[in-house]
Amino acid sequence: MKKILSALFIGIGVAFGMGSLALAADAIDPAVGTWKLNLVKSKFAADAAPKSKLRTYAQTAQSMSLKIVGVAPDGTPISIQTSYKFDGIDYPWTGTPGVDALSVTHVDASTLNYALKNNGKIVATGTRKVSADGQVLTISGSAANELEVYDKQ
Repeated sequence: MKKILSALFIGIGVAFGMGSLALAADAIDPAVGTWKLNLVKSKFAADAAPKSKLRTYAQTAQSMSLKIVGVAPDGTPISIQTSYKFDGIDYPWTGTPGVDALSVTHVDASTLNYALKNNGKIVATGTRKVSADGQVLTISGSAANELEVYDKQ
């Protein structure tokens, strides 16, 4: 009897586990991967264009992580990190003076809205969208009406 119950529980566990994997696979954010800033297609305020920027998104069952590295307009290194969920709750953001949190909500499967905050107050908002072919990521933000265009690597 113990063997039968054990086999039943293992079977149920495997079934739920496979179902969870299927759900997770269906919900993969199209931004997952590495993206290089296309300076020609991007738009920045005067003297505000970085020399380079690379964004890397990774997804786990619990959250998304984002790492941004590059070179700022003045030649200093850019190093930003955050992990977040698509639930509108504030998550820690490091690497940008005057920004300590990020909140994110989905608009649809390829689009999200975000808010960057400092001490609970919104300092910038924007939208991130992945193109239908999955090869271009655009970020439009309230800060100086910038438009960042990234190419999938």
